[in-house]
Amino acid sequence: MPTPTVTHRTTRRLSALTGKGRAVVLLMQVRDRWDALTPSQQHECELILERLATALRREHSVRDRIVA
Repeated sequence: MPTPTVTHRTTRRLSALTGKGRAVVLLMQVRDRWDALTPSQQHECELILERLATALRREHSVRDRIVA
């Protein structure tokens, strides 16, 4: 008896996730494919990650000031 093959997506669609959830999934995909990216694509990803880190630091800073 042949083994059935799953041909449909088995992961949640990105649209079903929150903004941060989508970001995590996309970052994991970039991590998994990093070696397949060209040097210019890797550089672009590094720039985007720097902007993301800055935005997250600001978000935490604002949250800390509101809570305090």
